[in-house]
Amino acid sequence: MKIILTLSLLLFLYSCNDGSNLGGDYYYLPIYEAEDIGYPYGTIVYKSKEKNHFDEVLIYSDIEKINYNNQFVIVLQKPNKELMLKRIKDDLNNGNRQFDIKDSIPRIEKKYRKLFLNGKNYYIINKQNNKFFGPLNQKEFNNLKLHYDIKLDFN
Repeated sequence: MKIILTLSLLLFLYSCNDGSNLGGDYYYLPIYEAEDIGYPYGTIVYKSKEKNHFDEVLIYSDIEKINYNNQFVIVLQKPNKELMLKRIKDDLNNGNRQFDIKDSIPRIEKKYRKLFLNGKNYYIINKQNNKFFGPLNQKEFNNLKLHYDIKLDFN
C-alpha cells in the first residue's frame, strides 16, 4: 500500500511539471497556455518571481525549441514579425511607455534589425549568474556552447 501511495505521489508531482518552469525564476509560456490565459503575443521566455507574471520578457515568439538543465537554458526562436509589431502597436496604443521613445529609437531599431536578420535565432541563458546571450546565429551559439561547456541540445 505504501509503495502504491508513494508511486502515485511521484507520478502526480512529475506530471505537474509541464516544462514551463525552467528554474531560477525563468519560465516558458507555450502556445496552448498563452491561448488559455489570453496572452496575445504567442510563445515567450520570461523572468519573473511568479508564473504568468511577465515582469521581464526575454525572448518573444515564436519559440520553436527549448531545453534546460540546472545551469543553462537554450532556445531556438523563429521571430514572428507580425506578433512583434502587434505587441509594439498595443504598447504604444495603451500608453505603456517602458522607455522614452526619442532616446530609444536607435537602440530599438538595432535590436529589431538583429532579431530579424537571421531566419532563426539562438539564445543561451546562464541561470547561475543571470547572463543572457542572444539573438545569436548558429555559429555564435555553437561557439558559446563550447566555451561554457554546455551539454544541452535540442531534442
